[in-house]
Amino acid sequence: MNDPMFDNSAILRFFDEISAIPRASFKENKIADYLVEFARQRGLWHYRDELNNVVIKKPGSAGAEDLPPVMLQGHTDMVCEKNIGTLHDFDNEGIKLIREGNFLRADGTTLGADDGVAVAYMLALLDDPDAVHPPLECVFTVQEEVGLTGAEKLDPSVLQARTLINLDGSPFGTAVVSCAGGLRAVLTKNIKPSASPLAFPLRIGVRGLEGGHSGIDIHRGRGNSIKLLGRILLKLLINFPVMEIGNIEGGAKDNAIPRESDALVFFMSERDLTEALELLSKLEQEIREELHETDPHFRLEISRTENRNLTSIGRVATDSLIRMLSLAPDGVLNRSSRAGGFVVSSINLGVIRTDLDKISVTFSLRSSEASLQDRTKDLLTSLADSFGFSAEFNNPYPGWKYAENSPVRDAFVSAFRDLFGRELEVLAIHAGLECGLFSEKLPGLDAISLGPTIHDFHTPHEKLDLVTFGQTYSLLVEVLRRMTKNRL
Repeated sequence: MNDPMFDNSAILRFFDEISAIPRASFKENKIADYLVEFARQRGLWHYRDELNNVVIKKPGSAGAEDLPPVMLQGHTDMVCEKNIGTLHDFDNEGIKLIREGNFLRADGTTLGADDGVAVAYMLALLDDPDAVHPPLECVFTVQEEVGLTGAEKLDPSVLQARTLINLDGSPFGTAVVSCAGGLRAVLTKNIKPSASPLAFPLRIGVRGLEGGHSGIDIHRGRGNSIKLLGRILLKLLINFPVMEIGNIEGGAKDNAIPRESDALVFFMSERDLTEALELLSKLEQEIREELHETDPHFRLEISRTENRNLTSIGRVATDSLIRMLSLAPDGVLNRSSRAGGFVVSSINLGVIRTDLDKISVTFSLRSSEASLQDRTKDLLTSLADSFGFSAEFNNPYPGWKYAENSPVRDAFVSAFRDLFGRELEVLAIHAGLECGLFSEKLPGLDAISLGPTIHDFHTPHEKLDLVTFGQTYSLLVEVLRRMTKNRL
């Protein structure tokens, strides 16, 4: 069969239903309510923990009741990003879906296909009385986008399956069988904001960057708005030593390459401010030329403000913050020449915030090798010590090692070849997946991860390829059917 088109009305219906439910990380209670009610109405066994992880079990189809169970798994939370100027309350509003031909996107926000597609797949299978499958354990985890916390905390005693099909992969035609581990680093510095003695404020904004997933897209060399803002501020500091930062904000999630960042800067005189504007214009042109391939829409938004009663973090804190940002590592750190340049370790400077009494800078660290992860931790610790910051490391999650023998991998390779007339690409990725955590919890677990094609993860440009959305579901249904027929 060659690239068949499949009826995807059921999965589209469920994707539409869950898109109407707010499901930001840490706020998955409403989607958990929906899932529990879904299971209750169909008389299915279900479990919900205090974090709002949900497990729903369905018996095997006729004749397959005694087969070993298969776990299907995905996460309910989504990255909540929106364009500047888009009015959307992620805590209380659902996603506004827009269909354009064979693609689905959102109106100025992230779509939540990562990982709403997995939720839709599992609901469709649980709802289909005619589906042929072994006993199913459908696992809906939470807080995946902020450190895989749900998978880490889920009680493994509620699971009997030793075969896992994770539905958080992409693009279609690939299957992930190994991934990197990671953790989050937060550098903080205490400040005492006070009224600035400098009376000439200027607001600087970095705009128009592509952004992307800090694992999947880290090798693409896209601009990081926080790093670019740090570069701009350093150039200003060198030329205007008497300047101060009022506040600085950038990024939304540590696992998303930041697209937009802002800083309020104070200058000593009108002359300094005028010269700074000229310098910024030159810098904008230089950076635009550097990024013309990866981020062709880069621009600076610069505006003066007449409000003279603004606070500053002070000259000393300004100096240390700017120099720390300038020297902070970001992007690919190590590649494997034996694996064709595969990214082994990386770091993403994802978020910066100015609060009432502190500045916090958040990084996402990823590595397939523990020693390189330790080296990155040491580097950040040294960076923090050098500029008066403290460093805290949290939310670690393990990598997922490649298995030489994998029946579930073999099943998908065979079914994909028969359905689509080509080979399934089996690969390792630099992003983190929950498979590593489940492999630790469930000894002997045989796992695979796959999904449809989703473009521009973690950005408001995110869009779902509806053809591959349906094809992935049909592949999943066929593999489960074969497992049942062959009594695997």
